Amino acid sequence: MIAHKGTQMIQTQRLILRKITSDDIEAIYSWMSDHEMARYEDWVPHESVDYTRGFISWLTGDYKTEQNYCWGMQLGGEIVGFAMVVDVNEWSGSIVYYLKRNIWSNGYATEAIDAIMNFMFFEVGVDRITAKHSIKNIASGKVLKKAGMRYKGHVKEFEYYTGKSEWHDCDFYAIKKEEYLRKK
Repeated sequence: MIAHKGTQMIQTQRLILRKITSDDIEAIYSWMSDHEMARYEDWVPHESVDYTRGFISWLTGDYKTEQNYCWGMQLGGEIVGFAMVVDVNEWSGSIVYYLKRNIWSNGYATEAIDAIMNFMFFEVGVDRITAKHSIKNIASGKVLKKAGMRYKGHVKEFEYYTGKSEWHDCDFYAIKKEEYLRKK
């Protein structure tokens, strides 16, 4: 049975996962406007701080419901990324994450995903977590595997990337609660 709790603060070894606030908008804009970061994503780089403000408001729903799961990833005193669990239902949810480019390949995304999966399995009560990525984003697939997720399949031309005017093939991953427990 699902017990929605909304976005709760989670502390990992190196990160604090917390609600995003209006104080974070400038920092988020600084990396969401990075063209390299958006290269394999279905969104275009943000063109202004106001755009980022509206995007974050939409993303978080201003945290008005306990069914909203969106965490800012704080490293030291700086927000360096965010992750969310979307499409949460009685059985599953899908994790999505973004991390600023200059700290890629340091294990932060894997650390955050693991903590979020733990929260979603044991606090909220979902049975399965899924994720997907453009096949062009090889590093994202590595992150999902390191977090314990298993490759489930490939779908051709799954997402249309508006800013690039092209379709991307996507790889899909998932992990069930029982698998997560075995890996721990």
